[in-house]
Amino acid sequence: MGLYQLFSFRQDNAPELREGHRLLMIADLFNYLLTGRACNEYSAVTMSLLCNQKAKTWEKGILSRLGIPDTFLGELVMPGDLIGPTQQQVCGELGIPALPVIAAAAHDTASAVTGIPMVDGAKNQAFISTGTWSITGAETRDPIVTDAVFDAGYGNNAMADGRSMLVNYISGLWIVQQCRQRWMEDAGKDIPWDEIIHRSEGSGPALRHISMSMTPASRCPTRTCPVSSWTFAGRRAKTWRTPSVLSPAACTRASC
Repeated sequence: MGLYQLFSFRQDNAPELREGHRLLMIADLFNYLLTGRACNEYSAVTMSLLCNQKAKTWEKGILSRLGIPDTFLGELVMPGDLIGPTQQQVCGELGIPALPVIAAAAHDTASAVTGIPMVDGAKNQAFISTGTWSITGAETRDPIVTDAVFDAGYGNNAMADGRSMLVNYISGLWIVQQCRQRWMEDAGKDIPWDEIIHRSEGSGPALRHISMSMTPASRCPTRTCPVSSWTFAGRRAKTWRTPSVLSPAACTRASC
């Protein structure tokens, strides 16, 4: 949940915005169910485009300019903070004593990058966290908020223990995941990743490339790589449609 979704609610006069009492991310919801305390974990909040990372507070002025109320924004908690003990009802259902619930860095990349063994702060080190999207960047002591960062398409996200990361989102495995989905639909059967890897290794040099361009979401196709199964086998394709998607980099720029 972030600024774009809230603005969509505003445009649609959605009941979520009219009747909603508190904004909770998935991790926040679990923490609430366990403890009864409704709060917002900071690393996830920095992904919402609603955070002043210099002051470590909600940036309510953004919502004000868009005509969105800010009453549903909750208390911020930092990774490592004690949220509270498990509720009595939870303890009774599970047959356990009260246990402390600690706020983790709920943004998955924040937790992943925190685990990278970059122990020498004097060295210039960068990282790539790869999944559906790949995130490349570097750890920083504080957020870097400058015009140069914005113009380069980078943004800042919080990590654990008070640190920050300067990142850019680039295409990861999303393209091949969408290709696999289409290939399986065309073939009417499952195509395991081992088979895709085996065929790609024997297909020779690439005959085409996919150009990822940022376009309005309304123009984004529902699928990409609409190519025939024999193209997957490594033969020359008659056509290769160029997909267009809204890259997360567009979101990252606004978080600078």
